[in-house]
Amino acid sequence: MRCRPPLTALLALFVFSSLSTRATAADSWDTPDAKWRLGPVKYLLSKEEDVAYKKLKTDDERKAAVEEFWAKRDPTPGTPDNEFRDVFYLRAREAASRYTEDNGKGWQDDRGKVYILIGPPDETSQEAGLLDSSSLSSASSGTPTGGLGTTGTLGPGSEDTRPQTSVKTYKFIYRNNPLTGKQEKLELNFRGEVTGGFRLDEKIDWNQVIARSIAPPRAVAPPSQSAASAPAQPPAAAPPPSVAPLAPAVPVVPQPPEVTPQSELMQQVRGSGEIASAVPLDVTANFYKAAKGTLATLTLEVKRSALAAGVDPSKLVIAAEIVDATTGESTQRFFKPEHFGGYEGNTDAAAGDVLLFQAERAINPGKYKAIFALKDPSTGAVGKLEKNLEVPDFESDKLALSTVTLTRKLEPLVDAPPADKMTPFVLGNFKVVPRPDNIYKAGEEASYYYQIYNAAVDPVTKVPNVELSYSFEVNIANTWRLLGGRPLKMPGQTQLVQAYVLALANRPPGDYRITIVAEDKLANPPATATAQVLFKLLGAATPAKAKAKSKG
Repeated sequence: MRCRPPLTALLALFVFSSLSTRATAADSWDTPDAKWRLGPVKYLLSKEEDVAYKKLKTDDERKAAVEEFWAKRDPTPGTPDNEFRDVFYLRAREAASRYTEDNGKGWQDDRGKVYILIGPPDETSQEAGLLDSSSLSSASSGTPTGGLGTTGTLGPGSEDTRPQTSVKTYKFIYRNNPLTGKQEKLELNFRGEVTGGFRLDEKIDWNQVIARSIAPPRAVAPPSQSAASAPAQPPAAAPPPSVAPLAPAVPVVPQPPEVTPQSELMQQVRGSGEIASAVPLDVTANFYKAAKGTLATLTLEVKRSALAAGVDPSKLVIAAEIVDATTGESTQRFFKPEHFGGYEGNTDAAAGDVLLFQAERAINPGKYKAIFALKDPSTGAVGKLEKNLEVPDFESDKLALSTVTLTRKLEPLVDAPPADKMTPFVLGNFKVVPRPDNIYKAGEEASYYYQIYNAAVDPVTKVPNVELSYSFEVNIANTWRLLGGRPLKMPGQTQLVQAYVLALANRPPGDYRITIVAEDKLANPPATATAQVLFKLLGAATPAKAKAKSKG
């Protein structure tokens, strides 16, 4: 459906809040820095305003631009308050709080966008729907040919053929249509996406909505005159019947997150300052392209020996929270038991093994700080870890590679997982279990997985043409030495998912490095993308002393 809201429909929803919610320094979203345009205000920025703001070089220029931006939308110019801005940010905070759970993305979710621009619904409901394979964002699995010292290639060699599967849907119900001002019910439906968040099914002309959010100029009242001496004035144009009258926006009190053992654990570790971490933790963060934003897989690692003997790994309480690195604003919360799924091998893990738990979430590109917490309920021992995350942007047309993930387990799936929820350790049609520490023991095989993005396709065959180059190096006396004398080139690659097993037999222990260069032969001019991954190969009795991490 295409809705053309009247001139003041959106404005009416924002004017004269009964709460004092002026945007102050506490509204970190409104700080006039380079990131201002990436906050909730991006829903209001016109293309021209966004381009102009990106060109600004100094904070003084940005401050003046932000002030001008809000002044154009101030329904009561000349007063100290800007009610439009106040209610806009009030709604943004409410959306951030309401829609972070259940794989939501807070204000960045489509539900958040509608909540901010159209207003809080009178009713909400959740229903069952269908999602077919064409809606999935994970890259289709392919069979790579050849390989760098491969013992075999992985992948079914066919496109994703997942059947239709039930998926969560969400509905906003407005008793009076806020887009038209008419006394008619409006229902907006949102469909859950496998990468997280909910997508709006209906089509709304957001350009029309945003354009009509600018406050019209105020008429100046003429001096008082008698009816006889007053010049003839044309009658004021009556508003069209579809225009909703200006009315106070009814503020909605933000609802706190649902109280769970996970949320209580996070409150404990964040509220106690320098809490001693009795359980050592580590995290591997890998990044892949999602339908919206970037898919982050967060694999929490804890040594079995750090926990009480006999404790059931599935009973551990695990929580995480991701906050903006600059503002400290909470952007993602993992406060439910199902948010972190355990690796199937946890059940039989020996004392010296590492337990793995993984959460997945689509996150906007940017810099964040992630806080992870784990609690052993049998002893009350708590582990805490803070990690800086720099989430890459795969949205441009530029050729790019995902994180190169060295794996503990890498195998094609016989049966596709359900599409209505995030399944840990699954990417597309592969089971991908990251390797803790990127360390392999003598006699093991190394395997790795990555994806290629934004490769051009042949207009006739509809397939890409990518040449892959692998440099396999070993560190000898602090110098990287290329094995084989030259990189191994693999031309004519048409599959954008690459999965390999590397034979490490007869290789000496030490530090190894793989550099991957992908060249798009169909791009004009040819485009390249590079990624690198490091790993350690242990000798028969050499303990692991250092940790190598992927660089994707």
